[in-house]
Amino acid sequence: MKPNSLPKSQRLSGQKAIDRLFASGSTGFVYPLRYLFSVEQAEGAGLAVLVVVPKRNHKRAVRRNGLKRRMREAFRTQCGELRAEATAAGLKVHIALLYSAKEPAQYDTIRDAVGRVIIQISQSLKTGLTKTVETIRQNM
Repeated sequence: MKPNSLPKSQRLSGQKAIDRLFASGSTGFVYPLRYLFSVEQAEGAGLAVLVVVPKRNHKRAVRRNGLKRRMREAFRTQCGELRAEATAAGLKVHIALLYSAKEPAQYDTIRDAVGRVIIQISQSLKTGLTKTVETIRQNM
C-alpha cells in the first residue's frame, strides 16, 4: 500500500460503527470542521475516517463533493503519523470529520484544520492511551 493512500479499508462504513462513533465518541471543533473520534481495540488496527458535508448548508452536490474531496485529500496526506501510532498501540481509531461552515473554504484552510484535528487526536491518544488501553483490556 502506498504511504499516502486512503483505501476502502480506511474509510468508516457500516451503520453500527457509525452509530457507536456518534453515540460514544469524543468531540471537538476546529474551524471549519467539527470532529468526533473513538478508540477501540480491534484486529485491524489503524484508522477509519468518515467525511460529512451536510446538504442543509450546501445544496449543490458539486459543492458538497468538492468539499469532501478537499477534506479527504487533506486527511490522506497528513494522517501517516497518527496511523503509525494507532497501529503500534494495536488500536482502531474511528474519526468523523463534519464540515460545519456555511461557505466553502479553500483547500489551505481545510488542510490546516485537518492538521490541527490530527494533532489534537494524537495528543489525546498519547495522554489517554494508558487509561484507554487498560479500560479496553479490562472490558475484554
